[in-house]
Amino acid sequence: MNQKFTTFVGKVIGSKLSLQSNNWSHIYIYEPAIERVAATRGNLYLVLDLPASYEPLGRQIIDDVRKLYYDELSEDPLQSLEAALGRANQRIEEFGNRLLTSNHESLRRIHLSCMVLVGQDLHLAQVGDIQIYLVRKGRLNKISNTGPQSKTGNQAFQNIASGKIEIGDILTVSTPKLFEIVPIAQFKEIVTTCYPSVAGSRISEQISKNKRGLDNSPSALILEVNAETVAQMEGTAAPAADPRHESLDNRVKDSKDQIAAQMYADTHENEPAAPLPADASPDDGMTPPIYDEATPANTGSRMETLTGIIGGIGSFFGGVVDFVRGGMDPAQRGKIALIIGIAILLLVGYNVMRTRQEGNPSVQSSHAYAEAFENYTQAREYLRGNDFVNARSYFLVAQTKAEEAIAQNSNQDRAQTLISDIQKELDNIDGVTRLSDLEVVADVSTEAGVASKILPTVNGFYLFDLEEQRLFRLTEDNGQLSLLADPILENRRVQLAASVDDDVYFYSQLGSDDKAVYTYTATSDAVEAAELSFETPFKTTKVLENWTDATGNMRLYALGTGTDSGLWRYRITGGRLTTPQDVINPDTARPEFETIVDFSIDGDVYLLTQGGMILKYVGGNLDTEFKLKGLKVELAEPVALTSATRLPTSPAGVGQKLYVADRGNNRVLIFNKEDGQLTKILAAENAFTDLRDLHVDEENNQLYVLDGAKVYKIQL
Repeated sequence: MNQKFTTFVGKVIGSKLSLQSNNWSHIYIYEPAIERVAATRGNLYLVLDLPASYEPLGRQIIDDVRKLYYDELSEDPLQSLEAALGRANQRIEEFGNRLLTSNHESLRRIHLSCMVLVGQDLHLAQVGDIQIYLVRKGRLNKISNTGPQSKTGNQAFQNIASGKIEIGDILTVSTPKLFEIVPIAQFKEIVTTCYPSVAGSRISEQISKNKRGLDNSPSALILEVNAETVAQMEGTAAPAADPRHESLDNRVKDSKDQIAAQMYADTHENEPAAPLPADASPDDGMTPPIYDEATPANTGSRMETLTGIIGGIGSFFGGVVDFVRGGMDPAQRGKIALIIGIAILLLVGYNVMRTRQEGNPSVQSSHAYAEAFENYTQAREYLRGNDFVNARSYFLVAQTKAEEAIAQNSNQDRAQTLISDIQKELDNIDGVTRLSDLEVVADVSTEAGVASKILPTVNGFYLFDLEEQRLFRLTEDNGQLSLLADPILENRRVQLAASVDDDVYFYSQLGSDDKAVYTYTATSDAVEAAELSFETPFKTTKVLENWTDATGNMRLYALGTGTDSGLWRYRITGGRLTTPQDVINPDTARPEFETIVDFSIDGDVYLLTQGGMILKYVGGNLDTEFKLKGLKVELAEPVALTSATRLPTSPAGVGQKLYVADRGNNRVLIFNKEDGQLTKILAAENAFTDLRDLHVDEENNQLYVLDGAKVYKIQL
């Protein structure tokens, strides 16, 4: 199997956006369909940003560059590009001279970029402030020329930069105004988590929503370098027949011929020999001619031959009957017995051979791989047409078949490679960022435990081990994990825990009425019954969380079920829990509280359901407009929801995201709080197999993921 470089393209054409613009901002792409031209010259990409009245100049540059670059295929591509850009410079100079002569004005600022991709070789040149970036292995590198040629008055292509591209590289070319609308960090996130065409649509939408009334609608070209896997004969053709099987097939055929000849001879002993064709001699061993439908033949001869064959078969089976009855002379009986024995032997041998061939794991594995590769190829065809729905379906079928090939033959290296390629394509379609080398900051497996919840504290966090009824603390300053309580309570089983400041509240229930709350106080390092300012029992609780608002007011929230259904708020005053209040208004659409698996509060309330929905309540009322958007794969077994609260001192961007642990799909999803739009999917190699809880520290751009016994820290 070998690879051929190919590209996926997305673009934002400023002149086609619904914004008033004084500029002609355009993108031109030429990808030759003729294989010979594509192999020797590759693809041409032009990005142009000119004053609107300069559009004729822009179109002339496009025509000249394309014609001259692809004109003489025998020349070196770099020489052809130099000639093409030389003609473009001539056009710019002529246009400037005409402006000066007719309108007495100088050539205004223009921005141009020309890029060609020939196999793995990239050549690019620019005029003005075109912004060119290379994203390689997650790092954003600016590769555009910011030298003296970008100054006003130097309006010509000068130097051509060249380099090698790699599979997975993303090249972006944009006009100057783009990053006034889309921050560079957000731009990087979009182009690295979406297919280029999807990224182009998202950027276009963001530009169109811009309210600042730019005098220039920017353009952007997004180019992702990929590789098309070209199968060798081994990969696509039916597997070659085993020489041993072929030999056996021939032996079977020869034996059948011998049996037929013997049958014919035995049933035609007393008949004269058939006349030979005129051009044959008695010794040439010639077999009777075989006619196809296009060959004229004598009908009478055919009928005679057919009658003879039928008669021969009838005579043979008559002989078999005589053989069984014993009414045949010994010589004839020996011949018939030999023929029957050979026939039985060949029939059994053929069935054994066929069974072995059909059940041969190597053969089955090759067939499965061929099907996988065929579906993979079909999926990529759909990708080229931006049909992501069908592409995804075919990739999944290809993945299943490739896994089947490996199951039949574990040495299927090509199937392993194909599965890796398919996973990358699915990640691109689904917008997945696949993490590697995750940092483990805590691991309670050393204590034979499995954590159930992360409880943030002032300097680190607690880990609550529900199964073993233990409490751990991680101090981030020194990375030390210490066991604080084992068990937490001697005579009760703790079910839930939530931290408030540097303390922890525990909830336990024995029977329907015996509900109690206990507190672990860090200063005393002891667990005691929590002080309540009410006499009625604590509400029956399914989920326990805390929230401290921007002014420092601490509250404990309990999701009640059954007769206690509601989201109950307990204010903490003087270390005591005050009488609970239901924060969900009785007059709004209330959720089915039994289906809620987790919730998060930042002033508004977000409830995560078992079915993968997030319900948003503002001021206690359901926000009916809020829906999760952008999911291609629905949530499966969501287990945790978290978010951050924006404080007066928080940096920009804090408190705008919701984080969901999707245990069924081994991933973490990030949504926008405002409109529910999916912004990122995080997956991991050899991790996220037992997701349990999340904690986000957006002030420091860090996400903590509890996966079984381990806590991973991810830099956002």
